[in-house]
Amino acid sequence: MDTGRKTGAAKIIIRLVILLMLALILLFVIKDYNESNAGDLPSWLSSLVGDDKETATKISFAPDANNTFLVYQDGLAVLSSTELVLYDVSGDESLSQSTGYTRPAARSAGEFLLTYDIGGKSICYIRNKAVKTNMKLNYAILTADIGKDGWFLVTSEEFGSKATVTVYNPEMTQVYKWPSSERYITCAAIADDHSGMAFGGLSQKDARIQSSVVMLHLDSAEPYSVIEFDDELILDMDYLPDGSLAVLTESCILTVDPSGRERGRYEFDNSLFREYSFNGDGFILLRLNKNGVGETSEVLVLNYDAGLEHSVSLDNIYSISCSGKYAGVLTSDHIIVYNSSLEEQFSSSISAGSKKLLMREDGSAIVLSSSEASIYR
Repeated sequence: MDTGRKTGAAKIIIRLVILLMLALILLFVIKDYNESNAGDLPSWLSSLVGDDKETATKISFAPDANNTFLVYQDGLAVLSSTELVLYDVSGDESLSQSTGYTRPAARSAGEFLLTYDIGGKSICYIRNKAVKTNMKLNYAILTADIGKDGWFLVTSEEFGSKATVTVYNPEMTQVYKWPSSERYITCAAIADDHSGMAFGGLSQKDARIQSSVVMLHLDSAEPYSVIEFDDELILDMDYLPDGSLAVLTESCILTVDPSGRERGRYEFDNSLFREYSFNGDGFILLRLNKNGVGETSEVLVLNYDAGLEHSVSLDNIYSISCSGKYAGVLTSDHIIVYNSSLEEQFSSSISAGSKKLLMREDGSAIVLSSSEASIYR
Protein backbone atom coordinates (compact mmCIF):
# COMPACT_ATOMS: atom_id res chain seq x y z
CA MET A 1 0.00 0.00 0.00
CA ASP A 2 1.35 3.47 -1.01
CA THR A 3 1.02 5.44 2.25
CA GLY A 4 2.92 8.41 0.75
CA ARG A 5 0.23 8.98 -1.87
CA LYS A 6 -2.57 8.70 0.72
CA THR A 7 -0.82 11.19 2.95
CA GLY A 8 -0.39 13.60 0.00
CA ALA A 9 -4.05 13.30 -0.98
CA ALA A 10 -5.13 13.96 2.60
CA LYS A 11 -3.02 17.13 2.73
CA ILE A 12 -4.62 18.38 -0.49
CA ILE A 13 -8.12 17.78 0.90
CA ILE A 14 -7.24 19.59 4.16
CA ARG A 15 -5.88 22.58 2.20
CA LEU A 16 -9.04 22.73 0.06
CA VAL A 17 -11.22 22.67 3.19
CA ILE A 18 -9.13 25.50 4.75
CA LEU A 19 -9.34 27.59 1.54
CA LEU A 20 -13.10 27.06 1.41
CA MET A 21 -13.48 28.16 5.01
CA LEU A 22 -11.35 31.26 4.35
CA ALA A 23 -13.45 32.09 1.29
CA LEU A 24 -16.65 31.82 3.36
CA ILE A 25 -15.16 34.04 6.07
CA LEU A 26 -14.07 36.60 3.45
CA LEU A 27 -17.55 36.69 1.90
CA PHE A 28 -19.08 37.18 5.36
CA VAL A 29 -16.71 40.09 6.10
CA ILE A 30 -17.46 41.72 2.75
CA LYS A 31 -21.22 41.32 3.26
CA ASP A 32 -20.97 42.76 6.77
CA TYR A 33 -18.97 45.79 5.58
CA ASN A 34 -21.29 46.46 2.64
CA GLU A 35 -24.36 46.36 4.87
CA SER A 36 -22.99 48.36 7.78
CA ASN A 37 -20.33 50.77 6.50
CA ALA A 38 -19.46 50.32 2.84
CA GLY A 39 -17.63 53.64 2.67
CA ASP A 40 -15.02 52.29 5.13
CA LEU A 41 -14.30 49.09 3.24
CA PRO A 42 -10.53 48.52 3.37
CA SER A 43 -8.72 49.28 0.10
CA TRP A 44 -7.29 45.75 -0.24
CA LEU A 45 -10.80 44.32 0.20
CA SER A 46 -12.30 46.77 -2.29
CA SER A 47 -9.79 45.69 -4.92
CA LEU A 48 -10.78 42.04 -4.45
CA VAL A 49 -14.48 42.70 -5.07
CA GLY A 50 -14.03 45.41 -7.73
CA ASP A 51 -15.78 48.17 -5.75
CA ASP A 52 -16.23 51.61 -7.30
CA LYS A 53 -14.33 54.62 -5.99
CA GLU A 54 -15.77 55.84 -2.71
CA THR A 55 -16.14 59.34 -1.32
CA ALA A 56 -13.17 60.40 0.78
CA THR A 57 -14.57 63.75 1.97
CA LYS A 58 -18.00 65.28 2.51
CA ILE A 59 -18.67 69.00 2.96
CA SER A 60 -21.99 70.39 4.18
CA PHE A 61 -23.20 73.95 3.60
CA ALA A 62 -26.42 75.94 3.84
CA PRO A 63 -28.72 75.56 0.82
CA ASP A 64 -29.23 78.77 -1.15
CA ALA A 65 -30.85 79.24 -4.55
CA ASN A 66 -28.01 81.64 -5.45
CA ASN A 67 -25.15 79.35 -4.41
CA THR A 68 -22.15 79.57 -6.72
CA PHE A 69 -19.43 76.90 -6.61
CA LEU A 70 -15.90 76.81 -7.95
CA VAL A 71 -12.60 75.06 -7.36
CA TYR A 72 -10.07 77.32 -5.64
CA GLN A 73 -6.54 76.12 -4.84
CA ASP A 74 -7.80 72.53 -5.14
CA GLY A 75 -10.36 73.23 -2.44
CA LEU A 76 -13.96 74.39 -2.78
CA ALA A 77 -15.36 77.91 -2.71
CA VAL A 78 -19.08 78.25 -1.89
CA LEU A 79 -20.49 81.72 -2.52
CA SER A 80 -24.07 82.52 -1.50
CA SER A 81 -26.10 85.70 -1.12
CA THR A 82 -24.90 86.10 2.46
CA GLU A 83 -21.39 84.63 2.72
CA LEU A 84 -18.32 83.17 1.09
CA VAL A 85 -16.91 79.99 2.62
CA LEU A 86 -13.62 78.41 1.52
CA TYR A 87 -12.82 74.75 2.19
CA ASP A 88 -9.33 73.29 1.81
CA VAL A 89 -8.34 70.03 0.11
CA SER A 90 -9.32 68.04 3.22
CA GLY A 91 -12.75 69.67 3.42
CA ASP A 92 -11.90 71.85 6.42
CA GLU A 93 -13.17 75.43 6.48
CA SER A 94 -10.34 77.91 5.87
CA LEU A 95 -12.24 81.21 5.48
CA SER A 96 -15.72 82.58 6.13
CA GLN A 97 -16.59 86.05 4.88
CA SER A 98 -19.97 87.80 4.85
CA THR A 99 -21.07 89.17 1.46
CA GLY A 100 -24.60 90.56 1.13
CA TYR A 101 -24.84 89.97 -2.63
CA THR A 102 -28.05 89.93 -4.67
CA ARG A 103 -26.64 87.97 -7.62
CA PRO A 104 -23.33 86.44 -6.47
CA ALA A 105 -20.63 85.53 -9.00
CA ALA A 106 -16.97 84.54 -8.74
CA ARG A 107 -13.84 83.89 -10.79
CA SER A 108 -10.63 82.18 -9.67
CA ALA A 109 -7.13 81.86 -11.13
CA GLY A 110 -4.22 80.26 -9.27
CA GLU A 111 -3.90 81.81 -5.81
CA PHE A 112 -6.47 84.53 -6.55
CA LEU A 113 -10.24 84.63 -6.11
CA LEU A 114 -12.56 87.45 -7.10
CA THR A 115 -16.19 87.59 -5.93
CA TYR A 116 -18.69 90.22 -7.02
CA ASP A 117 -22.37 91.15 -7.13
CA ILE A 118 -23.89 91.28 -10.62
CA GLY A 119 -25.95 94.46 -10.80
CA GLY A 120 -24.46 95.60 -7.51
CA LYS A 121 -21.26 97.50 -6.70
CA SER A 122 -19.32 95.21 -4.34
CA ILE A 123 -16.13 93.26 -5.08
CA CYS A 124 -14.01 91.09 -2.77
CA TYR A 125 -10.38 90.35 -3.72
CA ILE A 126 -8.76 87.27 -2.14
CA ARG A 127 -5.19 85.98 -2.35
CA ASN A 128 -4.02 82.71 -0.81
CA LYS A 129 -7.32 82.33 1.07
CA ALA A 130 -7.00 85.73 2.74
CA VAL A 131 -9.17 88.76 2.01
CA LYS A 132 -6.98 91.56 0.69
CA THR A 133 -9.65 94.14 0.02
CA ASN A 134 -13.37 94.78 -0.32
CA MET A 135 -14.11 97.38 -2.98
CA LYS A 136 -17.22 99.45 -3.51
CA LEU A 137 -17.49 100.78 -7.06
CA ASN A 138 -19.45 103.79 -8.24
CA TYR A 139 -21.31 101.89 -10.96
CA ALA A 140 -23.21 98.61 -11.33
CA ILE A 141 -21.06 95.58 -12.19
CA LEU A 142 -21.90 93.55 -15.31
CA THR A 143 -19.07 90.99 -15.25
CA ALA A 144 -15.50 90.54 -14.03
CA ASP A 145 -12.45 88.33 -14.57
CA ILE A 146 -9.06 87.72 -12.94
CA GLY A 147 -5.74 86.36 -14.24
CA LYS A 148 -3.18 84.13 -12.57
CA ASP A 149 -0.92 87.14 -11.88
CA GLY A 150 -3.68 88.86 -9.88
CA TRP A 151 -4.61 91.53 -12.42
CA PHE A 152 -8.37 91.79 -12.87
CA LEU A 153 -10.98 93.58 -14.95
CA VAL A 154 -14.46 94.81 -14.18
CA THR A 155 -17.13 95.63 -16.74
CA SER A 156 -19.61 98.18 -15.45
CA GLU A 157 -22.44 100.45 -16.52
CA GLU A 158 -21.03 103.96 -16.58
CA PHE A 159 -22.57 107.17 -17.87
CA GLY A 160 -21.46 108.17 -21.37
CA SER A 161 -20.89 104.59 -22.62
CA LYS A 162 -22.84 101.42 -23.27
CA ALA A 163 -20.34 99.68 -20.96
CA THR A 164 -16.85 100.35 -19.59
CA VAL A 165 -14.01 97.91 -18.92
CA THR A 166 -11.60 98.86 -16.11
CA VAL A 167 -8.40 96.93 -15.33
CA TYR A 168 -6.74 96.88 -11.88
CA ASN A 169 -3.37 95.54 -10.75
CA PRO A 170 -2.90 93.48 -7.53
CA GLU A 171 -2.41 96.72 -5.57
CA MET A 172 -5.98 97.69 -6.55
CA THR A 173 -4.67 100.56 -8.69
CA GLN A 174 -6.59 101.34 -11.87
CA VAL A 175 -4.21 100.84 -14.80
CA TYR A 176 -6.50 100.84 -17.84
CA LYS A 177 -9.98 101.99 -18.79
CA TRP A 178 -11.83 101.42 -22.03
CA PRO A 179 -15.32 102.90 -22.57
CA SER A 180 -17.38 101.12 -25.22
CA SER A 181 -19.46 103.68 -27.05
CA GLU A 182 -20.70 101.37 -29.81
CA ARG A 183 -21.21 97.97 -28.18
CA TYR A 184 -22.85 96.51 -25.12
CA ILE A 185 -20.58 93.98 -23.39
CA THR A 186 -21.81 90.44 -22.72
CA CYS A 187 -18.56 88.91 -21.35
CA ALA A 188 -14.89 89.78 -20.90
CA ALA A 189 -11.56 88.12 -20.07
CA ILE A 190 -8.04 89.16 -19.13
CA ALA A 191 -4.87 87.28 -20.12
CA ASP A 192 -3.01 85.49 -17.32
CA ASP A 193 0.07 87.68 -17.93
CA HIS A 194 -2.11 90.83 -18.35
CA SER A 195 -0.68 91.25 -21.86
CA GLY A 196 -4.15 91.89 -23.16
CA MET A 197 -7.89 91.63 -22.68
CA ALA A 198 -10.91 90.73 -24.77
CA PHE A 199 -14.64 91.23 -24.60
CA GLY A 200 -17.78 90.14 -26.38
CA GLY A 201 -19.59 93.14 -27.81
CA LEU A 202 -23.21 93.41 -28.94
CA SER A 203 -24.56 96.08 -31.29
CA GLN A 204 -27.25 96.66 -33.90
CA LYS A 205 -26.44 97.06 -37.59
CA ASP A 206 -29.05 97.49 -40.32
CA ALA A 207 -31.82 96.20 -38.04
CA ARG A 208 -29.76 93.09 -37.28
CA ILE A 209 -27.87 92.02 -34.19
CA GLN A 210 -24.12 91.94 -34.60
CA SER A 211 -21.70 90.47 -32.07
CA SER A 212 -17.95 91.10 -31.99
CA VAL A 213 -14.90 89.61 -30.29
CA VAL A 214 -12.81 92.68 -29.49
CA MET A 215 -9.17 92.22 -28.41
CA LEU A 216 -7.01 94.99 -26.92
CA HIS A 217 -3.52 95.50 -25.51
CA LEU A 218 -3.46 97.42 -22.25
CA ASP A 219 -1.15 100.09 -23.67
CA SER A 220 -3.49 101.07 -26.50
CA ALA A 221 -7.06 102.30 -26.87
CA GLU A 222 -7.35 100.80 -30.36
CA PRO A 223 -8.43 97.15 -30.74
CA TYR A 224 -5.82 95.03 -32.51
CA SER A 225 -8.41 92.44 -33.56
CA VAL A 226 -12.17 92.40 -34.13
CA ILE A 227 -14.02 89.25 -35.22
CA GLU A 228 -17.70 89.73 -36.07
CA PHE A 229 -20.77 87.46 -36.01
CA ASP A 230 -24.17 88.27 -37.50
CA ASP A 231 -27.39 87.44 -35.61
CA GLU A 232 -25.55 85.59 -32.88
CA LEU A 233 -24.72 86.15 -29.23
CA ILE A 234 -21.29 85.66 -27.65
CA LEU A 235 -21.97 83.74 -24.43
CA ASP A 236 -18.55 83.45 -22.80
CA MET A 237 -14.81 83.61 -23.36
CA ASP A 238 -11.60 82.76 -21.54
CA TYR A 239 -7.87 82.70 -22.14
CA LEU A 240 -6.32 79.24 -22.53
CA PRO A 241 -2.97 78.20 -20.97
CA ASP A 242 -1.10 78.81 -24.26
CA GLY A 243 -2.35 82.41 -24.49
CA SER A 244 -5.06 81.74 -27.08
CA LEU A 245 -8.61 82.95 -26.53
CA ALA A 246 -11.55 80.52 -26.50
CA VAL A 247 -14.94 81.96 -27.38
CA LEU A 248 -18.37 80.37 -26.97
CA THR A 249 -21.24 81.57 -29.16
CA GLU A 250 -24.75 80.24 -29.67
CA SER A 251 -23.60 78.07 -32.58
CA CYS A 252 -19.87 77.35 -32.23
CA ILE A 253 -16.66 77.37 -30.22
CA LEU A 254 -13.99 79.58 -31.72
CA THR A 255 -10.30 79.83 -30.80
CA VAL A 256 -8.15 82.87 -31.55
CA ASP A 257 -4.35 83.00 -31.29
CA PRO A 258 -2.58 85.73 -29.26
CA SER A 259 -2.09 87.86 -32.40
CA GLY A 260 -5.85 87.98 -32.96
CA ARG A 261 -6.06 85.51 -35.86
CA GLU A 262 -8.70 82.79 -35.83
CA ARG A 263 -7.19 79.35 -35.15
CA GLY A 264 -10.27 77.23 -35.67
CA ARG A 265 -13.98 76.87 -35.20
CA TYR A 266 -16.21 73.96 -34.21
CA GLU A 267 -19.78 74.39 -35.44
CA PHE A 268 -22.64 72.84 -33.48
CA ASP A 269 -24.69 72.37 -36.70
CA ASN A 270 -28.04 70.77 -35.81
CA SER A 271 -26.96 69.78 -32.31
CA LEU A 272 -28.24 71.60 -29.24
CA PHE A 273 -25.54 73.17 -27.08
CA ARG A 274 -25.71 72.05 -23.45
CA GLU A 275 -22.49 72.69 -21.53
CA TYR A 276 -18.77 73.43 -21.86
CA SER A 277 -15.54 73.88 -19.92
CA PHE A 278 -12.39 75.77 -20.91
CA ASN A 279 -10.41 74.52 -17.87
CA GLY A 280 -8.63 71.57 -19.47
CA ASP A 281 -4.87 71.53 -20.00
CA GLY A 282 -4.55 71.25 -23.79
CA PHE A 283 -8.22 70.58 -24.50
CA ILE A 284 -11.74 72.02 -24.40
CA LEU A 285 -14.72 69.98 -23.16
CA LEU A 286 -18.11 70.32 -24.85
CA ARG A 287 -21.51 68.67 -24.44
CA LEU A 288 -24.11 68.61 -27.23
CA ASN A 289 -27.47 66.95 -27.80
CA LYS A 290 -27.67 65.50 -31.29
CA ASN A 291 -30.64 66.90 -33.24
CA GLY A 292 -31.61 68.83 -30.11
CA VAL A 293 -33.80 66.06 -28.68
CA GLY A 294 -33.55 62.93 -26.53
CA GLU A 295 -31.74 62.07 -23.33
CA THR A 296 -28.48 61.04 -25.01
CA SER A 297 -25.69 63.63 -25.07
CA GLU A 298 -22.37 63.61 -26.83
CA VAL A 299 -19.32 64.68 -24.82
CA LEU A 300 -16.58 66.06 -27.08
CA VAL A 301 -12.90 66.80 -26.55
CA LEU A 302 -11.61 69.60 -28.80
CA ASN A 303 -8.02 70.69 -29.26
CA TYR A 304 -6.94 74.34 -29.18
CA ASP A 305 -7.59 74.59 -32.92
CA ALA A 306 -11.23 73.70 -32.12
CA GLY A 307 -10.77 70.37 -33.89
CA LEU A 308 -12.53 67.25 -32.67
CA GLU A 309 -10.19 64.76 -30.96
CA HIS A 310 -12.46 62.36 -29.06
CA SER A 311 -16.13 61.84 -28.22
CA VAL A 312 -18.39 59.60 -26.15
CA SER A 313 -22.19 59.31 -26.00
CA LEU A 314 -23.95 58.92 -22.65
CA ASP A 315 -27.51 59.04 -21.34
CA ASN A 316 -28.95 61.28 -18.62
CA ILE A 317 -26.00 63.64 -18.21
CA TYR A 318 -26.44 66.28 -15.52
CA SER A 319 -23.07 68.03 -15.65
CA ILE A 320 -19.59 67.96 -17.18
CA SER A 321 -16.31 69.51 -16.02
CA CYS A 322 -12.58 69.38 -16.74
CA SER A 323 -9.34 70.46 -15.08
CA GLY A 324 -5.73 69.67 -15.82
CA LYS A 325 -5.55 66.44 -17.81
CA TYR A 326 -8.90 65.10 -16.58
CA ALA A 327 -12.55 65.34 -17.67
CA GLY A 328 -15.58 64.29 -15.67
CA VAL A 329 -19.21 63.46 -16.46
CA LEU A 330 -22.02 63.37 -13.91
CA THR A 331 -25.06 61.29 -14.88
CA SER A 332 -28.25 60.64 -12.95
CA ASP A 333 -26.59 57.86 -10.94
CA HIS A 334 -22.84 57.84 -11.63
CA ILE A 335 -19.70 59.94 -11.78
CA ILE A 336 -17.24 58.96 -14.52
CA VAL A 337 -13.72 60.42 -14.69
CA TYR A 338 -11.73 60.25 -17.95
CA ASN A 339 -8.31 61.40 -19.09
CA SER A 340 -8.09 63.93 -21.94
CA SER A 341 -8.39 61.07 -24.46
CA LEU A 342 -11.73 60.05 -22.89
CA GLU A 343 -10.24 56.85 -21.53
CA GLU A 344 -12.09 55.98 -18.32
CA GLN A 345 -10.00 56.34 -15.14
CA PHE A 346 -12.67 55.45 -12.60
CA SER A 347 -16.42 55.57 -11.98
CA SER A 348 -18.63 55.51 -8.90
CA SER A 349 -22.27 55.53 -7.99
CA ILE A 350 -23.50 58.78 -6.42
CA SER A 351 -26.06 59.94 -3.91
CA ALA A 352 -29.53 61.00 -5.02
CA GLY A 353 -29.92 64.74 -5.51
CA SER A 354 -26.48 65.35 -7.06
CA LYS A 355 -26.73 68.03 -9.74
CA LYS A 356 -23.33 69.58 -10.48
CA LEU A 357 -19.75 68.42 -11.03
CA LEU A 358 -16.42 70.19 -10.55
CA MET A 359 -13.12 68.51 -11.51
CA ARG A 360 -9.81 69.17 -9.74
CA GLU A 361 -6.38 69.07 -11.39
CA ASP A 362 -5.40 65.84 -9.60
CA GLY A 363 -8.31 63.98 -11.20
CA SER A 364 -10.57 63.95 -8.16
CA ALA A 365 -14.18 64.99 -8.61
CA ILE A 366 -16.43 67.21 -6.48
CA VAL A 367 -20.09 66.23 -6.80
CA LEU A 368 -22.53 68.85 -5.54
CA SER A 369 -26.11 68.81 -4.31
CA SER A 370 -28.04 71.75 -2.88
CA SER A 371 -26.47 71.30 0.57
CA GLU A 372 -23.50 68.93 0.28
CA ALA A 373 -20.30 68.33 -1.66
CA SER A 374 -18.81 64.85 -1.97
CA ILE A 375 -15.23 64.43 -3.17
CA TYR A 376 -14.43 61.28 -5.13
CA ARG A 377 -10.84 60.23 -5.65
